[in-house]
Amino acid sequence: MGDLLLIEVAHRLKNAVREIDTVARIGGDEFVVLIEGIGFDCVSASELSADIAQKILAAFEADFILENITHHSSPSIGIDQFGPKAESAESIIMHADMAMYEAKKQGRNTVRFFNNDMQIKIEHHAAMLSDLRQAVVRGEFELHYQPQINQHLRITGCEALIRWNHPQKGMISPAEFIPLAEESTLILALGEFVIYQACQQLRQWQTHDQLRHVQIAVNVSPKQFAHEQFVPNLLKTIQDTGINPTCLKLELTESLAIQNIEQTIQTMQQLRSIGIQFSMDDFGTGYSSLSVIKQLPLAQVKIDQSFVKGLERERNQENVTIVQTILAMAKALKLEVVAEGVENPAATSNTIRTRLHAVPRLFV
Repeated sequence: MGDLLLIEVAHRLKNAVREIDTVARIGGDEFVVLIEGIGFDCVSASELSADIAQKILAAFEADFILENITHHSSPSIGIDQFGPKAESAESIIMHADMAMYEAKKQGRNTVRFFNNDMQIKIEHHAAMLSDLRQAVVRGEFELHYQPQINQHLRITGCEALIRWNHPQKGMISPAEFIPLAEESTLILALGEFVIYQACQQLRQWQTHDQLRHVQIAVNVSPKQFAHEQFVPNLLKTIQDTGINPTCLKLELTESLAIQNIEQTIQTMQQLRSIGIQFSMDDFGTGYSSLSVIKQLPLAQVKIDQSFVKGLERERNQENVTIVQTILAMAKALKLEVVAEGVENPAATSNTIRTRLHAVPRLFV
């Protein structure tokens, strides 16, 4: 069926351009359209390029009928312009590719032009990725632990947060390097580092009576969780460090859970059988349904901080309603709740008051 779709896409692309133009499929579901002689200056060329792109978008508006089954597909289009002094073909295609991914970020079925800002962004991206690879080799990462407290203001656990301590740039936020790592296989190495370091920390704490009960929560990326060696490596780490696995909690996102629900449940149940707990991170921002949530062997959900921070503002009834709804659901499903983003006494007070005794265990 996929091959049939590609054939129909090729037909529509060819019909949307002139006979002298070139349409080529360069791999997967990506096509290149080469349009020649469309202007002698950037302005006119841009206008004509935009017109052609809109014509291609219009060609995809009608559904594809493949073996009597209706399919809909919309393109994302990136455009690069070049003249007689153009760079290499590889460079031109790379620029168009960058523009195409910018179009995808805007929600698909859109058109974006390559420009100097994109070039600066890609050069920064490449430099950061190279730096990131070296950082893994040099061991420049460290874990910080953010405490989680209950309504009695007692520490019950913590979340392991990775930080990049760059020798020249200092501490780099994960918001900058985690997306880069997720685009490559580096997220696997970082994920293993976090789990191993967290388990070593747990082992140290479990030798102290006052810290023996403390749990550490670790974020797991979709690529890491789906990797065939994830479970074997995790079990080996637990064995090597000798920790009590009930003190280790893995945080998954809603998007991860719904990618392959059957495999996700199977992996979770395998790890749950030895005591590892699971938490749903950033709850309320994803797309999973309650029917999916109830299938997962979860122990906890984390209310996204975008809802919690709204509680600090007076009379923000929408956020109050959302938080109370999540708390009521958690009570019905017998789940613990963590409220993210509580960073001052006022927020702590408001969050605890908002819960209205909905669940037996609320953490912030």
